[in-house]
Amino acid sequence: MEDDDERGRLYLWRTWWRVSAAAVTTGRQVRDQDVDLTGPAPALRRGVAKDRRISIEDSQMRHGRKSRSVLFDGYKRHVIRDLDTGLVPAVGITPANAPQASVAGDVVADLEAAGWHLSELHIDRACLSSALVRDRGPDLAIFCKDPEKKKKLMTDILALAMELGGAISGEHGLGRAKTPYFLKLEDPVKVDLLRRIKQSFDPAGILNPDVLFTAEEV
Repeated sequence: MEDDDERGRLYLWRTWWRVSAAAVTTGRQVRDQDVDLTGPAPALRRGVAKDRRISIEDSQMRHGRKSRSVLFDGYKRHVIRDLDTGLVPAVGITPANAPQASVAGDVVADLEAAGWHLSELHIDRACLSSALVRDRGPDLAIFCKDPEKKKKLMTDILALAMELGGAISGEHGLGRAKTPYFLKLEDPVKVDLLRRIKQSFDPAGILNPDVLFTAEEV
């Protein structure tokens, strides 16, 4: 019985030691990345440390960026979806600051496990350096989404529609996606009339703000 008690105490001590050591390591990591100790007194460090830890509980979470103005914390979800059936044969999760192309290994493993063979791959430019593209065989066609080409194509399509007597907006309204094209292609006189109508009904700019016109414009 005494031996069992001794082993129990030893197990608890070792567990406490591991937990304490991990907590100290985490604390030192947070201190080193966030605190500047070079001055006369400790101060918060300016800027963001490389591969900065943002969570005590989850060591893999990171700061991420969807665009120049949209930031997020956590992880990125990567999904391979069959364009014909809508099925999802492969997924991947990476820290938010990981390059898009870094998920290729996990995706390839899922595809191989499911017995899927790719004949076409539609990706954005951030994935062009991935192993899926770099190590592809001659039977895999790569289609890269180019936002500039998309903008030009949309502009040309909508301009042609207007030349043929059509309109950019329809019975369901304009929508955010087509707003830039509407402001660029529509008759400036009509746009100004819309602006003045909105101003008369919504002088404070609180109804559907910053969609078609910003609050400053109305």
